[in-house]
Amino acid sequence: MRPERRTPVPKNSSTSAETRLLEAFLAATGFALGAGLFEIRVVIPQWAAVPTPKELPAAMERSGHVASGKAFWPFVGATVLPLTAANLVAALRCRGPRRPWWLASSATMAATTVATATYYVPTLHRLMAAEELPEEKVRAMVRWRVRLDYVRLAVGIGGWFAGLRALSRS
Repeated sequence: MRPERRTPVPKNSSTSAETRLLEAFLAATGFALGAGLFEIRVVIPQWAAVPTPKELPAAMERSGHVASGKAFWPFVGATVLPLTAANLVAALRCRGPRRPWWLASSATMAATTVATATYYVPTLHRLMAAEELPEEKVRAMVRWRVRLDYVRLAVGIGGWFAGLRALSRS
């Protein structure tokens, strides 16, 4: 029997470790961005057009938005957050041609993570208590939340493509 041919191990093992780290980051953030796109196109329209603040919490519950916020997003966030931090550190230490793209990607994802934690999650919690707020305030909150969701997704996709560009550099 002939022995299997093996691919030679790269001399610089940190480069292959960097590549694996970047690949894991892109897989996790790509999954999160896809889920975010689904949420924007399918879930949010089910509650964003609800006529009154009294009906909004129930509509959010029916749409699955509340359930995904409790069961799905904490899992995704717990995966994306450490990968984002590790990639940001690795990008800062990188001295090769992938550095600017990798840094742009990881910094963009870090910024969207901070925005999610400081704006999107608290706003969602306030909207769940919408019956206690004036109707005009609720309508404005929903309008801004929906508009900024598109901005956050576009920024995230830009960051993801920067990561793909970094991956193509070696």
